[in-house]
Amino acid sequence: MSEQNVARVREAFERLAGGEVFWDILDEQVVIEDHDIPDTRDYRGHTGFLKWMADWSEPWAEWSIEPRELIDAGDKVVPFSG
Repeated sequence: MSEQNVARVREAFERLAGGEVFWDILDEQVVIEDHDIPDTRDYRGHTGFLKWMADWSEPWAEWSIEPRELIDAGDKVVPFSG
């Protein structure tokens, strides 16, 4: 299952980079835990995901997200970009 999870996360990043939201593979109960100071909060569900994307990208005219590696962590996938 973990290889499948890595493949799904890779696909999600690729689609997001192309400007497409991956609704068909994004769980309807997704929770984004954004803990940047000073605006710490959680975003829930598809509506929360859209709000997080809007809030996160607001300060920049352009942005991209390209993890260097996707780490298989059992039932989770860790995107590493450092």
